Amino acid sequence: MVLLAVATMALATLALVGHSGLRGGGEATVGSAVELASFSEEVKLDNEVVFGGSAGDKDLNGCMDLPPGKRSISVKGTNTKVTLYMLRRCKDYTGHSHQVGSCDASRHPDHVEQVNFGDHGWLQNAQSYQIEQC
Repeated sequence: MVLLAVATMALATLALVGHSGLRGGGEATVGSAVELASFSEEVKLDNEVVFGGSAGDKDLNGCMDLPPGKRSISVKGTNTKVTLYMLRRCKDYTGHSHQVGSCDASRHPDHVEQVNFGDHGWLQNAQSYQIEQC
């Protein structure tokens, strides 16, 4: 009976390690690096969280439509950047792209960079954005 309990615990441990994955020096981790970064990184459109925190990381690396009427974007953290684009395909057409976010690990993790679209000419007409990790 004791042997059965030990074998069951060993299998459960192997299943947990197999599910969580091994990284680098053999440390077991739960969740992906993206999920872990999302807890400290955050992107907001007009104070609405669209990445990190309660919003999760579903928009990471995707080309997202920028809803009309948005007035600002802010990026919190040092491992996330957002690029705004004039047109919807997240491509730099004739220099019409603008990066927000520091990608500077020497800054404080709570560093926030904000851009008000009205202060940057064409950004008032931006149509798409992409959230990326540095």
